[in-house]
Amino acid sequence: MDIATPQFWLITGAVLVLAVLLIVLAVRGWRRRRQARVIDERLDALAAERLHGVVVPDGNGGEIELEHLLLTAAGVFVVDVKRIEGRIFGSDRMDAWTAITAQGRHSFANPQGPLLDRVAAVRRLLHDVPVDGRVLFAGDAQFGEHPPSFVLGFDAFEAWMRAQAADTSPSEPYVVAWQTLLQVSVAAGGARRDR
Repeated sequence: MDIATPQFWLITGAVLVLAVLLIVLAVRGWRRRRQARVIDERLDALAAERLHGVVVPDGNGGEIELEHLLLTAAGVFVVDVKRIEGRIFGSDRMDAWTAITAQGRHSFANPQGPLLDRVAAVRRLLHDVPVDGRVLFAGDAQFGEHPPSFVLGFDAFEAWMRAQAADTSPSEPYVVAWQTLLQVSVAAGGARRDR
């Protein structure tokens, strides 16, 4: 093919665009994997044990997926992680929240309801063990003066968890309950137990 032909430049341009697109996708994938690894390490530091990506009975004849479960001296914590950045506008009563970034705005469903459903499912399984939960925003998310309930940024979440369970050694009843949780949980696509 002659370099002076329009077809040559069209094919060359298409190859360059494809190469740039592949590089951008590879960098995004690498960043997501790196961020997930950092999140896992930070959560591991807050718990005696952690489960990631499991399914448990929801108490209504169905199942519910749990992103992270932490066993601590204060009980079991259900953690949902949101990788959303920007200024977040949302409240306990709003069905849709909005994130505003330099790239624009995007809406997403209020994450509190699904979190509370997950906490309730775990409570049904563990009866006498304290079960709590939080939605963790793992990016550069900023909330107003009064953030919604059950929602924290990562640094605030770490401080809150340390205040809840200064000692990372859970009591025997909590460990027994955790074993029950392990027995009824089913791996959901790549689930793993840490520690």
